[in-house]
Amino acid sequence: MPKNINDQQIKDISELFKTVEEKSITFEEERIKDLAKDSRMPYINLQRLTVEYDALTLIPKHKAQAGQTICFYQGKEALRVAITDLHNIEGEKIIANLKKKFKECIVYLMSEASFEHRISLYPLTVTFKTKRSKSQEEIKISKNLIEKSEAKIKTWPNLGHDIINESTEDITATLIAHAIKNRASDLHLEPKKNDIVLRLRVDGIMRDIVSFSASIYPRTLSRFKLIGGLKLNVTKTPQDGRFTVHYNHTEMDVRISSLPTNYGEAVTLRLLGLERDYLLNIKNLGIREKELKIVKDNLAKPSGMILLTGATGSGKTTALYAFLSYKKTSQIKIMTLEDPIEYRLSGISQIQINEQRGLTFGKGLRGVLRQDPDVIMVGEIRDPETAEITIRAATTGHIVLSTLHAGSTPEIITQLENMGADPQNLADVLNLLINQKLVRLLCLKCREPEKASPEIIEKMKKIVENAFPIPDDLTLYKPKGCPECQNLGYKGRIGIFEIMNISKQIRVLIAQRNTPKQIWSQALSEGMLTLIQDGLSKVIAGKTTLEELKRVT
Repeated sequence: MPKNINDQQIKDISELFKTVEEKSITFEEERIKDLAKDSRMPYINLQRLTVEYDALTLIPKHKAQAGQTICFYQGKEALRVAITDLHNIEGEKIIANLKKKFKECIVYLMSEASFEHRISLYPLTVTFKTKRSKSQEEIKISKNLIEKSEAKIKTWPNLGHDIINESTEDITATLIAHAIKNRASDLHLEPKKNDIVLRLRVDGIMRDIVSFSASIYPRTLSRFKLIGGLKLNVTKTPQDGRFTVHYNHTEMDVRISSLPTNYGEAVTLRLLGLERDYLLNIKNLGIREKELKIVKDNLAKPSGMILLTGATGSGKTTALYAFLSYKKTSQIKIMTLEDPIEYRLSGISQIQINEQRGLTFGKGLRGVLRQDPDVIMVGEIRDPETAEITIRAATTGHIVLSTLHAGSTPEIITQLENMGADPQNLADVLNLLINQKLVRLLCLKCREPEKASPEIIEKMKKIVENAFPIPDDLTLYKPKGCPECQNLGYKGRIGIFEIMNISKQIRVLIAQRNTPKQIWSQALSEGMLTLIQDGLSKVIAGKTTLEELKRVT
């Protein structure tokens, strides 16, 4: 890592900030549009279109990824499909199969950006059971195993076929213990041609841990499938499940996903509940004191909507749970609709969405409203029906918290309008809009100070403008690496936020159908910080680095 951040890097950050306001179509979209015209095909930009859930899931996610194909509309006898590559063999197979089932199937050309945007919105379906089946078990992890897990895993590459000394239970427990020790959010077991690769996602970054003998894997895989409630004899289709881990007198939920690959079934474990008490405290999200007061004031209101947006994995759900934890008292009733339930919260009624059984967000919301709750949390607004009911709930004396996918806070309004929401109604019910991302925190044990150059300070001042002061003798910090942070230089993550308080002036702009740019400008004039500005405030405070801020924005 270079000692000094050069001007070009700062220029990149500045340019990224400017692009937040740009709403015109990109060069790549123009190129795809021209290509579609030359190929005598219709063009579609799925980044600006709300895709129906039933249409999206008509093509399984793994097939959609292989064929770079998205189904975005499904009628009784008509279908609309988009593809990125006219010569993708898997895509051609998918379309040929769909044409056999529907009288009309129109194929559009889309950009890779459109595909990536839509594929990220595929719902993660998880199998939940009200009763534990006989095949499902729990795993108990001791502190001793957590401390010894790394040393044990390092012996695995040398085991070869001699695995008599390693029981299946020990192997699976050691894997999870090592993930806990490294504060991993996800554990990945990926079969390769001759071995198995263990990878961990720590603070949003994937890390290769070790490759070990494939001879260990079959029974390890079966063990994970057994405790997760998956079918052992199903190997050619994806499966999802859940189990519980006990460690340090606490319980941690683990979601398990199996997926067939060319070298066998890959397994991913999502560990839920690490540092749970810390994360669900609203003070620990990373919201600055001034903006935190705005959030708390809006949570105290008797009705209205608080909506969050951000990329997958940006901490939206954790923020919602923190808001609910702050709001929760014995005097109010809180109900949630989720897909899936991430954390189980005491004193709150949580409902698991099950599309296959007909329990959609729309139907669930209708049932929830009949239960007379004070606060409703909807995991995600995905379709016009859900948008309509949530808006109606917010107008009838409920606080509604939810998420949806948009590029910035003003685009949340645009997305709702695209779903059929009336601007006047939105102006009446919207209280707070939040866009967020996560940046890695510098390890406080080993971070190193470094004087910022005058050029860097000047560039930062241009971006920050008058939002907060930047000293002329600014000291920044850079990562070094130590045993405390596994020599990464970073430990933990914190949010950067763009928090738009819906003032009277902004309500007028919404009702008058003003553009996102006009709404954005008004919010900035009222003191709203952009993502980049809030990120720079954390850089100045020594919590993160300019390189990390650039990486996520």
